[in-house]
Amino acid sequence: MPRPPLERSRLNGPLRGSTQRRGARPGARPTPHSEAVIQFAWGVAHDFSNLLQVILGFAELLRAQHRNDPAVLDSVEEILTASHRAKRLVADLLAIGRRNPPVTQAVDVGPVLQRAAARLQPQLGAKAALHVAVDSGPQYAILDPESLERILALLCAFAAAGTPEGAAVTVRAARVASPGRRARLRISVRGAGRGVDRALVRRMFEPFFMKRQAGLGNGLELAVVAGLMEQQHGSIAVETAPGRGTTVHLSFPTAAAPAAT
Repeated sequence: MPRPPLERSRLNGPLRGSTQRRGARPGARPTPHSEAVIQFAWGVAHDFSNLLQVILGFAELLRAQHRNDPAVLDSVEEILTASHRAKRLVADLLAIGRRNPPVTQAVDVGPVLQRAAARLQPQLGAKAALHVAVDSGPQYAILDPESLERILALLCAFAAAGTPEGAAVTVRAARVASPGRRARLRISVRGAGRGVDRALVRRMFEPFFMKRQAGLGNGLELAVVAGLMEQQHGSIAVETAPGRGTTVHLSFPTAAAPAAT
């Protein structure tokens, strides 16, 4: 029985709630429903962020007051741990609706990928082995390194969620060039999971869509990735098919190495 062909989709322009087929007109707008979900999530996250600051502040105060009481201190540490996780989730929600883009710069992506991998592998644990490969020599691109690390964390977590136990999640960076076009720096994240059905690919970056339809992730990972890529004027391409895993290609403008000072 022949294997299903890889589905290839490219996202450009406004990414939130919108995917685009290769060759489609760039700049398609998000659907009204998706935009409404984004704005609602952003509003809730903004208010919840203020509440979290109060919780974290009082928890830090309790930790200082009861540092010599192990029973109380253990409970306070649990509050702080959960609060910091919630803070990260709030940051993701705010990133989806952010209107002020991050500051981009010429960055050698190799060290960024290695640093991100060192942080991510303990989080993935035995679920998936993380492999990173970068073309030889410095690979400079125009991006925000903090946003890139967050994008990689989200994509790797999403890939691991759909990957068989012990399988590999691969991150690869390489310069690619097409005739008549400026070279781009492409970072590819591949998970050897079950892949995504063709009918889902066009909407997989909408908030909560993959959680509802395929039970993958927490519903926000891919939406946050799309938002962060849009803010950096990057593009996304997806290759996937049932039984053949999924590869997400992130594309950034290349840059020359900064002049030595």
